[in-house]
Amino acid sequence: MLQWYYLAILAAIFTAASTLIEKYALKEEHATQYSASLSVIGAIVPLVFIPFATLANINLTTVVIIYLSSFFGSWAYLVQARLYKHSNISMSTPTVNTLPNIFIVIIAFFFLGEKLQLFQYASIVVLIAATYLMFLNGKKSLWGKAKTGFIPMLINSSITSAIAWALVKYILNINVNPFTFLIISQLFMGVNMVVFIQLRYHGLGEIKKMVAQYPMAILSSTIATVLYRILFYLALLGAQVSIAMPLRTSVFIVLTVLLGSIFFKEDNLVKRILLSLIMIAASYVLIL
Repeated sequence: MLQWYYLAILAAIFTAASTLIEKYALKEEHATQYSASLSVIGAIVPLVFIPFATLANINLTTVVIIYLSSFFGSWAYLVQARLYKHSNISMSTPTVNTLPNIFIVIIAFFFLGEKLQLFQYASIVVLIAATYLMFLNGKKSLWGKAKTGFIPMLINSSITSAIAWALVKYILNINVNPFTFLIISQLFMGVNMVVFIQLRYHGLGEIKKMVAQYPMAILSSTIATVLYRILFYLALLGAQVSIAMPLRTSVFIVLTVLLGSIFFKEDNLVKRILLSLIMIAASYVLIL
């Protein structure tokens, strides 16, 4: 099998593809309905991995933990979709995906027993600082964004995302088959979204309408999402989540910021390229 960092980089590429497709679709659609549609289709696509799945180490406690990870993941995904919809992708991507790393490192330290070297902690600090600088675009300050509700949603998605990924790593640490985990967790995420859309909007009719209107966007985004998740689960088998997540995030951010700036004609491209180079260097140091 490939080294974990190659798997993490591949996961980042598929994450970027899914995010760019999602941003394109969300230009005209409601974030919640799109996310729900993606999650429902995402409960079906992973079934192709059934031949690789086993039920070893699956019990009631494990299933409950898997559900909790899917619940927090679903919640984070809904909030992140709203953030992508209401801001430009080259600004929202760094902030939405880097801030959870702070909470992941903290949670992994106290609950998973993961301890990093001093230079690795320093690399994470550099990544966070570069993200903060990328967040400021000269048009709206950080506090200006706070007034729009961006900051509360950002913190919300960051904490819930960090909890979800810590639970993912815990499940993999107790030797649950990653393909089994993918299938069960995606099924739970699909159920979560169906329940939410039923309570909040007009039920499955909204999902059917969305799938009928954007079949290729939803299918391609779902496939990219499923591939990134299984690749990253495999990467986590050989690495601490507090190292693997910042690496995946930084590569993903560089790809999304550069491509997003080009495809969606967003500003401050030169500044974001320079910050992206700094993030790449910090990511390299992180995995030494």
